Formats: sequence, C-alpha cells, structure tokens
Amino acid sequence: MPQFRPNVCIVGLGLIGGSLSLALSKRGIRVTGYDQNRAVAAKALRRRAISRSSGSIRDAVENADIVVVCVPVQMIASSVRKCLVHSKRGAVITDTGSVKAAIVRKIGLGPGRAEYIGGHPMAGTEKAGFDEASGDMFLNRVCILTPRPSVSSRALHMLRRMWSLAGARTLVMTPAEHDRLVARISHLPHVIAIALMDYSIRGKANLRIASGSFRDVTRVAASSPSMWQSIFEMNRKDLDRSITDFAAGLGNLRRAIRRGSRGSLGRILRKASNARIRLERMGLR
Repeated sequence: MPQFRPNVCIVGLGLIGGSLSLALSKRGIRVTGYDQNRAVAAKALRRRAISRSSGSIRDAVENADIVVVCVPVQMIASSVRKCLVHSKRGAVITDTGSVKAAIVRKIGLGPGRAEYIGGHPMAGTEKAGFDEASGDMFLNRVCILTPRPSVSSRALHMLRRMWSLAGARTLVMTPAEHDRLVARISHLPHVIAIALMDYSIRGKANLRIASGSFRDVTRVAASSPSMWQSIFEMNRKDLDRSITDFAAGLGNLRRAIRRGSRGSLGRILRKASNARIRLERMGLR
C-alpha cells in the first residue's frame, strides 16, 4: 500500500480540532491550522500540533487534500461552503459535528471541485479549548462518516485512512441514521445529566456530600451551554423521541421500586449491570 501523507487542513483548533491536529502531526502528517483566534493558532504552532498557521480560510484550504471543519454545529454549514469554494479539485471536506442531517440540508450540496462527507468522532470531554486537546483523544474510539450516495469511494477511503492514523475506527451510515443513534447514546446522556443537576439545585440538595456516583453521572453537565443548546435544537425530533422512550423506561423502574417487586427490580438491575460490564470489556469506559 502506498504511503499515505495527505496535506490536511484543520479549521477550528478547539478541543476536537486541536486533538486531531496533535494526533496527525504525531504520525508525520503535515497539518495547516486556521482559527479565528490568532492566539490559539500560535499555541498550536508552539505545541507542534500544526506545521503552519493561516490567516484566512482561503489560504488555509487551497492546497489541502483533506479539510476538517471543527467548529460549533451552528457554524459548520457556512464554514464548509467556504471551504468548498476555495479548495482544490479532488479535495475532501469533512466536519466533526454531532448532528448530520440538518447540516447536510444547510450546506445544499451540488457538483463542485471538492467532495463533502459528514463526520462525527465519538470522543470529547466536558472541557473545551485547545488547552484541553490531547493527541490520544481518538484512540480506540469510533468516528462515524455519513457520505451521500454520489460520493466517490476514493474520498471515503481517504477519510477512513486519516481517522485510522488518529487512532479511530470508522463506521459508515446515513445522516438520518446517525442522528437517531446519537440522540440515544450521546445527546440523551447530556439531557439526563443536565436534568439531574437542575433537579438537585431546585431540590436544594446538599451538594457538599456529592460523591462518585453523582459526580460521574453529572460530569457532562459542565459542557458548554451554548454548544449543547445548538445541538439539542438541531436534533430536536430524534432527541424528543429518545427522551420519551427513556421516560417510559424510568417509569418502569419507578413502578418496580414503588411496588417493592424484587423480581421486576432485580431483573432491571441485573440487565443494566451486565450491559455496563460488557461495555467495559469493549474498552469503552
């Protein structure tokens, strides 16, 4: 197999963009970085996350083989459109947003010199910014790719190889399927953490005694409010269905506790425990 050494451009050097830059640079990939905040780009240069900092999107993407747009979800569509205009023929544009169908609709894709494939690495923390970036962020994680039917196999292969270099394995699905799945496995946990924190505040809980379980469950409630508001709004229909289904399951658990039904309660507890143990064995802790 020929050596894979694409010129990569990262637009947005926050937690995800910075981590991807560090991961790829570690593997000898030449990365050009662009961030609206020049101080962030300067930090990325000092940390050797990027080889070159650019002052504009046009300059950053014009020689890139792969462009990865790592900006908040509400800014992705406009940023991708800019990249498509200025990219060279044959370039591949992707993003890292956690909502896909709404972004694809906003981009309004047509024929062009470059190809766009939606992307979403299932990685991150409640922290934000380049200072929190890690070159190991994507190790043993999944990156979902959502190509349109007309996308070339060459473009998809390039992105799969790039994410493999960063340590991730890739899954391919439609934007609609992606949004349904992440509503349950990613967006809903944030809803639950936020609701639990809100309940605790309203209930005047003594948070001074909060220990492991409370801290583990509510960790992601510390994430950026503006970022998650946009994600919830853009995936509201799938998230609404997930919340409805979760509420039904919570109701079943409540009834088992209320009735003192050891059989029903025990089955629910064992099922959840076994599933969590299997998750740990998969290395996804």
